[in-house]
Amino acid sequence: MAEATDHELLTALNYFQQPDESASVSFEDARGNPATWGTIPRTYVRLDQDHLRTPPLQTRMITQAEQLTPHNPFHIHHINASHLGITLKYPQLADILSTYT
Repeated sequence: MAEATDHELLTALNYFQQPDESASVSFEDARGNPATWGTIPRTYVRLDQDHLRTPPLQTRMITQAEQLTPHNPFHIHHINASHLGITLKYPQLADILSTYT
């Protein structure tokens, strides 16, 4: 979240202090099943400055999903933000998502 002020970063981090959320990582296979997944329109919002899910990883995720359900490609949008920096771009994200209601 390099694009944030110290105050914005600390405010965002405060929201992640949820005792009900697991800190463990799931190693379960979470891939979609083509018979039951991908039947509604899909949107992918790429975060161009993401260092957690890097742009090449995002491309891989999109490609694999579209190979699984080629009849239903993503509507892809870009936001110039880091992984956590998206919290500073909620108006832009809301504008993108509201076009699909």
